[in-house]
Amino acid sequence: MAWFVFTSPQARVVFPDWDRVADEWAAELRAAASLGDGYAAFMAEELRVAGGTEFSSRFESSAKLASRTGVEQWHYPDAGRLRLAFETLTLPDADEQRLIVYLPADEPTSDALDRLALVAARDEVLR
Repeated sequence: MAWFVFTSPQARVVFPDWDRVADEWAAELRAAASLGDGYAAFMAEELRVAGGTEFSSRFESSAKLASRTGVEQWHYPDAGRLRLAFETLTLPDADEQRLIVYLPADEPTSDALDRLALVAARDEVLR
């Protein structure tokens, strides 16, 4: 997700509150890298080049831990604006992996996701 946020031009369309999302993902990578996560450190180095100053300045100035829960706004072309509540669960393993669960934060988002699921199921049947 961090790679998408900092390298894809579409990320600013997908995330209407892109600045906040970018701050969160930079903080997430910095915290993980600081705790010895080699994969996060490697990705941070790669993003310094690929994401440029948008990433580097956020990564360097990030003094807080990333949020483990919250609500993000996403824009999906076929569904419009979605409000997704998330919670991050740390898995008990040596790799310090995390599972991020997203659920609809309101009724309009739930309805939009149901419509998207129906379209995806219909498209699968047509294949």
